[in-house]
Amino acid sequence: MEYDIGANGSGTVCHLSADLTFNDHEAFRAMLDDAVAQASGEIVLDLSKLEFIDSAGMGMLLVAQERSQSEGWSLAIDKPQGQVQKMLELAKLGQVVTIRS
Repeated sequence: MEYDIGANGSGTVCHLSADLTFNDHEAFRAMLDDAVAQASGEIVLDLSKLEFIDSAGMGMLLVAQERSQSEGWSLAIDKPQGQVQKMLELAKLGQVVTIRS
């Protein structure tokens, strides 16, 4: 997983690219910690350039959602594409996380 963090009008955006798999759990947690430290509102995970996600990557998104609820900030997922979008749909992740196309 590769990422960069920036700001938008309503909060913080994490742009993820490449793959999100089991091997990325430490980097994902570090990214989330950085985003929370910078956040001024909503944290958005922009998945438009993420090419692949496995079940562990899906679990990381759920962990981020649980953390947002326990810490009182909001989380949204933006622009999933291809295999990533299909996985999110199959897992019905949109029932627990805001997903915007």
